[in-house]
Amino acid sequence: MFLRLRSALRSPSARRRRPLANNGPAAMVEILSQRTLLSGVTALAAETHAPTGIRLAGNTVKENQPVGAKVGELSGVDSDIGDTFAFKLVAGDGGVDNDSFKISGNQLLASKSFDFEAKSIYSIRVDVVDSQGHHFQKAFQIKIVNVNEGPLVDKFAAPVVYKEKAPPVPIAGDAELKDVDSPNFEGGKLAVRISANASPGDELSIRNDAAGPGHVGLDGDKVISGGVVIGNWSGGKQGSPLVITFNADATPERVRDLLRAVSFSNKSPNPNVAPRTIEVKIGDGDGAVTLISKQVGVQAVNDPPVISPLGPPLNYVKGAPPIPVTLEATVDDVDSPNFAGGKLKVGVLENFSPSDRIEIRNQEPGPGSVATKDGNVTFGGVVIGTVVGGDGANPLVITFNERADKVVVQAVLRDITFRTSADTTSTAPRTIGAVLEDGDGGTSLISKRTINIVTPPPT
Repeated sequence: MFLRLRSALRSPSARRRRPLANNGPAAMVEILSQRTLLSGVTALAAETHAPTGIRLAGNTVKENQPVGAKVGELSGVDSDIGDTFAFKLVAGDGGVDNDSFKISGNQLLASKSFDFEAKSIYSIRVDVVDSQGHHFQKAFQIKIVNVNEGPLVDKFAAPVVYKEKAPPVPIAGDAELKDVDSPNFEGGKLAVRISANASPGDELSIRNDAAGPGHVGLDGDKVISGGVVIGNWSGGKQGSPLVITFNADATPERVRDLLRAVSFSNKSPNPNVAPRTIEVKIGDGDGAVTLISKQVGVQAVNDPPVISPLGPPLNYVKGAPPIPVTLEATVDDVDSPNFAGGKLKVGVLENFSPSDRIEIRNQEPGPGSVATKDGNVTFGGVVIGTVVGGDGANPLVITFNERADKVVVQAVLRDITFRTSADTTSTAPRTIGAVLEDGDGGTSLISKRTINIVTPPPT
């Protein structure tokens, strides 16, 4: 700040000259006597200056950064010490890309995520205003820094369901894969694992198609895509991940075809139906890895029950007591915890006689005993179903309730007998057949046994 002194003397005689202390004749100072009156001091306003420049500390930002990523810090250039500044983006020369950025305080921020391959240099124009309202504008170039980008996978999430006993199903048969900065995936890997609900019988595999464009095949541990070996594979069974390690011939297009060929299956006769989460990692060999995942549904198919062969041929003497015909038979069903609503049917399939009888033998009461009373069938004294038929051409039919599991059903099957009267005229061998329905829609194959009818010797 500059000061101007304004003095007023009351009379001309109020001024006089006094020699300096060294009494030099040429050195005189003009002083005001004690009668000098300082009439006033006038303060002039400080002289201010407009900003002369703008500095940007940092003018680069990596591609693929999120919105709001910091680019740099702005500062004003001004000869006025301690002045303050405000910044904004303005239209004008060099401001063509202003919309891609924003300013918060003195920070220049990205208002989008940048793609180096699409555009690598942006131009903005910045205005600075100081505390006195003086402006200055300057254009800047912002450079986008290229980074290695992982493979980009699309059309991967489409629903997939594996049906029990079906061939392996591709997990992403229509997937697309691109990599903008890796011409090949040499040294990279495709790793596939079941990250949730992995179950016994699960397998990850590569569909082995004929060689040719778009087709993937296997030759030992070698993976062939489009007729070219692109790497080696391992794993995929007993809970281990499926891993393919790539060579220099693994182009993005060939890796895409391989991804489409990765398949899921389950070899269990009674698979867990919880959806599997399949996780896929694709490394491009240059340090970038893409991680994607999806769910694969599992649809169980009801497996029919199985009755073992009833046994070798038996001889039965007409008129003798009933003989067990299914004593060694076994019953199995891998996916039916009980046979509620199911039926066991046993009858004479060939050469029946009106006097033939198929019956349930009443055992002595006790644990595991089988008996019938008033049309009910019991096991260990507990009703497990009902029974009808068994005479002549009518098969014996036992209808089970929810208490009949496969142990109970097997015990009932083993307790079935055959007899025929001494008066029957037919001595043709009888073919006895048994078939089991599980109540869930599954029906066993017919198990058979031959009964040879023997005429008793004359008495």
